Amino acid sequence: MQTAIQDGRERPPNQALAIAWKVGSILAVCFALLLATASFGFHQIAFSGVMLVLAVLVLCAVAILHARFLRLARAEYRSTNSALEIREIEFQSIFENALDAIFILDNQAICRNANPSALQLLGLRREQLIGSSINTFYPDQQRFDADWRRLLTQRHDRGQAEVAHHDNERVFVEFTAVADFLPDRHLISMRDVTERHRAERVKEKSLALARSAWQEADMLRHATLALTQDLRMSSVLDTLLAVLHRQIPYETAQVLLLETSSKLFLAREAMQEADGNQLAACPETLDTTKHPFLQRALEEPDGILIPDTIKEEGWKALTPGVVVRSWLGIPLSSSNGVVGLLCAAHTLPHRFTAEHLRIARSLAIAASVAIQNARLYECAEIYASELNRGQSNLH
Repeated sequence: MQTAIQDGRERPPNQALAIAWKVGSILAVCFALLLATASFGFHQIAFSGVMLVLAVLVLCAVAILHARFLRLARAEYRSTNSALEIREIEFQSIFENALDAIFILDNQAICRNANPSALQLLGLRREQLIGSSINTFYPDQQRFDADWRRLLTQRHDRGQAEVAHHDNERVFVEFTAVADFLPDRHLISMRDVTERHRAERVKEKSLALARSAWQEADMLRHATLALTQDLRMSSVLDTLLAVLHRQIPYETAQVLLLETSSKLFLAREAMQEADGNQLAACPETLDTTKHPFLQRALEEPDGILIPDTIKEEGWKALTPGVVVRSWLGIPLSSSNGVVGLLCAAHTLPHRFTAEHLRIARSLAIAASVAIQNARLYECAEIYASELNRGQSNLH
């Protein structure tokens, strides 16, 4: 019977019992002939007849014992052969019905046999797989070559790998490999863990999002505390731009507050050195009709992000002569509506990402409240000053 475990090669017959039969038969015949010859050679001696009878008896005894031996040996041979056939059927059944994919490879990693699970794993027919090199199903050829050399050297290997399904889908597997389980034959067992791998990836992403959310919440807590430590407007705006720089790699940033529906004035600006040169300052007042992207940023609740200003239609730099390539703007909103803009700029393109925009948007919420409180504080100070002046005049 052809077996998958032995790569289709028939098991050599067990000839030990057959050889024992032949040797026993030859010895028995030789012994009987020896006794017969001795009896005829001494036929003049009186006891030659006795020796002849003795030789015949010995020959008969040997023949009977040998026949008994042959019968027992044949029964043992049949029992052993039946057990081997049953074991072979069991191994064949295990090989064919195993849920894990099993590949039998030669020294060149050519597939010589595979079970149905292996065909299902790769989405191939038997004639497509048998005779093909297993490395053709590995997207990373260099990794496969390294793993194959390690297997042939260490004789055992296990780990995880990525293989290509017939319809170009990627399948993640756990594998166990044994080299030379038969001469020049190597076995690789694979288990499909794609669903588990995807679940782990989803779990990792969820944990990353949770960590990011926790870090953002912690940042906002510290930013809110920093913004409320001093209610003076100058301190609030300086703190806001300092906190913003710790989260976003800007070169210039401005807090622009609305003066009229179309006029913005520069309340605060922070500038970092770019290539050792200080950037030019932003104008004191800006007209949103001349800078449409400012008006758009004021109207967008989530703000706007311009990765590359060269590709932005209608872009006009806030500061003449300064080439800004990356820009983002977040509206500062209070209970009374939008009060201004929080802006950041960089001279290199694609320096800001959607994540930076989201962080700036979260920071703008706390900043809007702090700016509103600073304005109320200023109004209270003005009122208190006027009240004190009035009381002084009365006295």
